[in-house]
Amino acid sequence: MSEYWQDLENGNPMEAWAMKWAIHGTCSATVFDQFKYFCLGLDAYGRHSMLSFLVRGGLVPSSTKNLAKTSFIKAIAYLTSKKGGVMCAADQRGRTQLQKAVLCYAKDGATHRLPR
Repeated sequence: MSEYWQDLENGNPMEAWAMKWAIHGTCSATVFDQFKYFCLGLDAYGRHSMLSFLVRGGLVPSSTKNLAKTSFIKAIAYLTSKKGGVMCAADQRGRTQLQKAVLCYAKDGATHRLPR
């Protein structure tokens, strides 16, 4: 799991995984356990290469052109048939950048849902 699900912010993957389970996984605990939760996450990662989907959707990194969040969400939905979401954050220079692109699933781990 360390190869595909890293903690880029703090460098502590075990702590990051525990936090992901506590925040996102526990709502599905009656359906599957931690092991299955992370297996489903890795499976989704393997099936959905977000960067390639965004590039195929015409969304490429640029230091001069700003893109609307909705364009990312539409590209994800069009190319994956899943509901998705994006999170942006300002860098050290105050420029807004894509931080995360996500696919959202329901408690069963199989059906997609709208992000909150």
